[in-house]
This record gives sequence, C-alpha cells and structure tokens, in this order.
Amino acid sequence: MPSQEEIRESGKGYMVVGWLVIVFALMLLFFEPASLRVGHSHFGTIAAAMVAVGLLLNFYGYWVWRRTY
Repeated sequence: MPSQEEIRESGKGYMVVGWLVIVFALMLLFFEPASLRVGHSHFGTIAAAMVAVGLLLNFYGYWVWRRTY
C-alpha cells in the first residue's frame, strides 16, 4: 500500500507531464506556418490532440493529488 506522500507525488508528476505535453503542443503550433508552406496540414490536429491529452493528465493528477487530503 503506497503512502499518502507517494500518492501525492504521483499526482504532481501527472500534472507536470500534462503541462509539458501542453507546452510541446504550443511549440508545434509555433512551427505550423512553416509546415503549411511545405504542404503538411496535420500539425493543428496533432497539437489539439496533445492539448487534450495534457488536460486529461492535469485533471487526473489533480484528482489524485486532492484525494490524499
């Protein structure tokens, strides 16, 4: 049985990974104009999916973190 501190740390870890995924998605959007010139138009879809995954990780991590209090 994991202790409350381990559960709290894993929740924080999920939140950190979620924010990193969101930042990486924003970096993809920064390079989207260059990809449109080359002919690729899927960067926006990939970035939107990454933001959705990042938000899910943030919500799950917050839920795990708050469950210990």
